[in-house]
Amino acid sequence: MNLTKKKNSLNKIKNILITGGAGFVGHNLALQFEKKKFVKKIVCLDNFQRNGSLNNKKILLKKKKIKLIKFDCSKKFKNLSKYKFDLILHCASDPSVNTDNNYKMFQSNLMSTINLLEFASEQKKKPIIVLFSSSRVYSINNLKKIKYKKNKSRLKILNYNKIDGLTKFGINEKFSATQIKSFYGSSKFSSEQIFCEYSKKFSLPHIINRYGIITGPRQLSTPSQGIFHFWLRSHIEGNNLCYTGFGGRGIQVRDAIDIEDVFKLLIKQLNKINNCQNKVFNIGGGLKNTFSLRELTSMCNKITGKHVKIKSVLKTHSFDVPFYVSDCTRFEKNFGKIKLKSISTMLKDIYLSLKS
Repeated sequence: MNLTKKKNSLNKIKNILITGGAGFVGHNLALQFEKKKFVKKIVCLDNFQRNGSLNNKKILLKKKKIKLIKFDCSKKFKNLSKYKFDLILHCASDPSVNTDNNYKMFQSNLMSTINLLEFASEQKKKPIIVLFSSSRVYSINNLKKIKYKKNKSRLKILNYNKIDGLTKFGINEKFSATQIKSFYGSSKFSSEQIFCEYSKKFSLPHIINRYGIITGPRQLSTPSQGIFHFWLRSHIEGNNLCYTGFGGRGIQVRDAIDIEDVFKLLIKQLNKINNCQNKVFNIGGGLKNTFSLRELTSMCNKITGKHVKIKSVLKTHSFDVPFYVSDCTRFEKNFGKIKLKSISTMLKDIYLSLKS
């Protein structure tokens, strides 16, 4: 697809396919694109097996531009060519780092990618494809080699510029992704490699975005897939919490980005497609939107006016990382500075959604 004219880039996107379209990320993107005048049709594929997808389904069915299809993306794509998609957002994924069914996770994450790319490669007019990848592609062992100082509320890095891909802004795209990570991280990295192979052979324009924690209203309240929701809900309902690993102090650090900002940054990419075609980008909250669990607890205390009991578990799981913050320098060089919702604003929005 030739999108050389900036002012016409988005206007050429008429029909959109979203895999995992009833999931947290997928359905939010569908709702945002549905508001855009240049979009005519959005097809969302989902197997509705994940908690929350049926509630999202009810919301999507009310939108005239959105067609929702029950479909298992690990199977071969059928009866979709008639839509002539201009853009495909590949959000379908089993996002569990800690899972007891690795076979199912690999089948879901890898086969959905292969089937999607097979479908796209068969189209006469090649669509732009965006892979929603993960920061989990980066090596856990290398992340654990970073030296830290333990402050009262968080870890602070000591050895900037001594590890490839580690900068004063966080982890950039040059950080090691070839060593042991996790089964989930391996499935996402493998999907990235498969994307590149198909792109080379079939001239498929694509973008690979590696996201950190994505949050926002209507997300699951679990420790692994909705930490803000889980922490806030626990405070609201008075449920006990736990600081697990790294001394049991809750000082490990992550960044977070709101789903509305994910959409805004995606629009920036699509509007300058020639700046990002067939490239990889780290996208996340960055240094300004970082938190530790201990700091998250303090913010939840302030918002809810409640305190909960928190126990400590010293043992660190093999898949846990002490630090991950997205260095978004490559994105900003291509698309300009980015202004994001603050952690406090994200938490307040989620709190209001939970209370309503």
